[in-house]
Amino acid sequence: VTVVHNGVDADRFAPVHESRVGFRSEHGVGSDEVVALFVGGNWAHKGLAVAIDGLAQARAAGADRLVLWVVGKGDEARFSELARSRGVGDAVNFFGPRADTERFYHTADLLLLPTLYEAFSLVVLEALAAGIPVVVTRVNGVAELFDGSRPGILVERTPSSVGEALLELTRSP
Repeated sequence: VTVVHNGVDADRFAPVHESRVGFRSEHGVGSDEVVALFVGGNWAHKGLAVAIDGLAQARAAGADRLVLWVVGKGDEARFSELARSRGVGDAVNFFGPRADTERFYHTADLLLLPTLYEAFSLVVLEALAAGIPVVVTRVNGVAELFDGSRPGILVERTPSSVGEALLELTRSP
C-alpha cells in the first residue's frame, strides 16, 4: 500500500517576511504580539470554542499579548459572544472566508486547530509550509506528521491543554 498525502502549494505558502510585517501593521498587531490563527468552517466541529477558552486561560496565566485570528465561515455572533463572556472579546478577530489565506499564515505565529475530527488536515500542512508551529489535536493523519522534525504541539481537545500549549509557545521564541 502506498499512501499519498494531500499536497500544498509550497510557493504560495512559503514564508514572506515583508508580507508579515505589512499585514500585521494593517491589522493593528505589533511585533510583540503573538497571533494564533484558526482556519476553517464548521467552527463547533473544528473546536473554536475550545480555542477561545484556551486563549482565555493562556491570557489569564500571563500571555496577555496573545490574540486569535479566525478565518473561515461560521456563526460569528455566537463565537463573538463566547469570547466576550470569557473576557477575551478584544483579543479575537473574525475575518470571514478568504481567498488569500496564505497572507494569514505568513502573518501568524502559530496555527491553532483543536478539531474533533479530520480526514487529513490541509490547514496543518499549509501552516507547516508557511513555517509556523501548530497546536492541534491528535486526529487522523496529523499525529504522523510529528516525528520530532516539525514544530508543533499535539494537545487534548480541552481548554486547559490548549491553554498550556499556547502559553508555552508564547514564551518560546
